[in-house]
Amino acid sequence: MKKFLQFSLEQKGIKQQDLEAAFIKRLKGFIAVKIAQFLHRYTSITPNQITVFLVFVALAIAYLFSQATYKTVVFGGILTYLRFMFDAVDGSLARIKESNNGFGRWLDHTTDELSRILM
Repeated sequence: MKKFLQFSLEQKGIKQQDLEAAFIKRLKGFIAVKIAQFLHRYTSITPNQITVFLVFVALAIAYLFSQATYKTVVFGGILTYLRFMFDAVDGSLARIKESNNGFGRWLDHTTDELSRILM
């Protein structure tokens, strides 16, 4: 069945890794919305605070990877995954709070690029 499914997907021009990436993206979005709803309901955290916090997480990840021991690399990998999941929370929270603005988008994009450089 798996070979048939893979063949039929390839016949339509869809690659298996494209499906996996789409699944991860939808899962990330679902989790981000749930976390953002929780933060909106129970805290007064703003989307920009989450964005700035993620820069400090990226600094911690860079430090852990620079130590290059087994434990620090594993912990850095776990933090990288969590940062990846939380990267969409600020945008989801901004939409829930209806606080979309140009500065928030600029801050998010700028800090994402800074984090990529750091890590």
